[in-house]
Formats: sequence, C-alpha cells, structure tokens
Amino acid sequence: MSSQLIQNKVKEYESFIEDVLKKDLKDIEVKLSKSVGKHGEWEELQTTIALLRRFKDRELNLLVPLDCGVSVNAETDDYNRLLVNIGAGCLLELDYDEAHKYADIRLRIVKKEIDHYRDLAAKVKAKIKITLLAIDQLSNGSIK
Repeated sequence: MSSQLIQNKVKEYESFIEDVLKKDLKDIEVKLSKSVGKHGEWEELQTTIALLRRFKDRELNLLVPLDCGVSVNAETDDYNRLLVNIGAGCLLELDYDEAHKYADIRLRIVKKEIDHYRDLAAKVKAKIKITLLAIDQLSNGSIK
C-alpha cells in the first residue's frame, strides 16, 4: 500500500473511533448511570419498607418537604400503606408486601438493564481496541 493510502485509512479509522465508537460509549454510559440510579431508588424503597415494618407499632414523626426548602413536621400513627411512584407520575397505593414485591420486580428488571448496558459498553470498548490495533498495524507497516 502506498503511504498516502495508509495515512487516509488511519485517518478514517481514527475518525470512526472519535465520531462513532466514543459517542456510542458515552451514550451507553449515560444510560448505565441512569439505570444504576434507578436501582438505588428501588433498593432505598425496600430499605424504607423494612424500617417501617420494624417500627410499625410506634408513632412516626416526619419532616415533610413542601417546596423551596420549606418543611413541616408531621405525625402519623397509621402507615400500613405506601404510595409508590410507578412511573409517568402515577402513584399506586400498596401495602408493605405488595410494595416489596413490586420493588423486587423492578430491581430485577433494572439489574437486567444494567447488565445489558455493561455488555454493550464492553463490546464498544473491544471495537475501539481492535480499531486501535488495526491503526497500529497500518502505521507500522504490518499489513500489506
């Protein structure tokens, strides 16, 4: 191959890495980060349910945020049902067992999403490495 063809091919591969693969990797990492955040929220719900079950015979004092940093104190003696945000601004009233089952289902779904995005990220990283190896081989004249 002529030196000009090799340089053009190297530039093409470098452009592919920068314009396609790194962009894909960034998009995947953003989605992965969101999924990890969702996973944390559902785990937090399960922890909250466990705490509420543990202290169900006690009166509960709450600090309820209103808005703009303003909060009020509240007391409740009946908290056997929870309002769970199921998405799209919809709240579902569930008892402890139902809420725990729902959170467990959502955790499993989010875990699959996380695994999927990690696999995709690994595949894109492998493509980047293969392309870098091809660039190295072209630059060193290993490929004829």
